[in-house]
Amino acid sequence: MKYFLIISLSVLSTSLHSQMEMDTTFTKNGASCTCKIVTEGKPAIKPFDVNEKKAAYPGGEEEWKRFVKKNINKKLKGKEEVRVSVDVDEWGRLSNYRLLTRAANQKFEEVVYILKLSGQWFPAVQSGYCVKSVLQLSFEL
Repeated sequence: MKYFLIISLSVLSTSLHSQMEMDTTFTKNGASCTCKIVTEGKPAIKPFDVNEKKAAYPGGEEEWKRFVKKNINKKLKGKEEVRVSVDVDEWGRLSNYRLLTRAANQKFEEVVYILKLSGQWFPAVQSGYCVKSVLQLSFEL
């Protein structure tokens, strides 16, 4: 009985400290991204600045440029650089928009509008896992 109790506690302890993960494939605009997501037992990790694979707009850089060109307010188009920083979580959701350059509030709001309109992105990948990351983007408005 004593051994059964010790073994049961050992197995319970191991299962409490183990991580639950699932394979995930994100598909959008004919492109896809596959990685694992830790669903339980996730350690508190800061977002990565440098990754094996950066967070990206589905379809790549050219598709992103087409999306921005199609949706940007043409009245704001100019030569001023507006740089922003945005967090991308392990599910590809964008949040925490920060202005990195001096720009008119109206232009920053337009950039945030475009980013929110863009929907879910492909997350960054580190060692096969979807991870939180910080992405810096530049717009000419």
